[in-house]
Amino acid sequence: MIARGVGLIVVVVWISGCEFSTYSTHTSSKDGNDYAAEPLSGSTKDYAEALNTSNQFVEFYAVNRDIEAAYQLLRSDLQENVPLEQLAEFRSQADLDGGFGEFVEYLPNQWAFTRHTEADGELLISVKIVRFENFEAFFLLAFEENYQNEIVGFKWLRREREEEVSDFLNRVLQRP
Repeated sequence: MIARGVGLIVVVVWISGCEFSTYSTHTSSKDGNDYAAEPLSGSTKDYAEALNTSNQFVEFYAVNRDIEAAYQLLRSDLQENVPLEQLAEFRSQADLDGGFGEFVEYLPNQWAFTRHTEADGELLISVKIVRFENFEAFFLLAFEENYQNEIVGFKWLRREREEEVSDFLNRVLQRP
């Protein structure tokens, strides 16, 4: 499947009003390979609930296409701004116009986390790499630090040729 039009090559959904100012990144990368599975260890064990919620979202949204179950993972104020029908439409457009193709795989123990300090407090961003028939995508899920079972923002973008997670985060979050 080929994406229709340059503007549709990248499917973007970012629903959150976040201004980021500081950050640090932790990944499961091994030997420069971001698509590697490793268990959480050390300080990253604090992100276990966010990893579980991220995996659930990928399972529901990308693998099983269970939009209603994915929707239940969104915090209530995000649900108020994004009706279920709109979330379903985003998924349909990703298939039709974005050219995702069929889901291939993701690794539950592949992870990347970055913490951001903003004026209102800490946010935790989880990054999952999801493989589809036609390309890989980065799924970004935002959480409040102490509520890692409620998604407060999300975005997915096509991964550009073996782009490393850290480079991707710098590009997308407009970091120096």
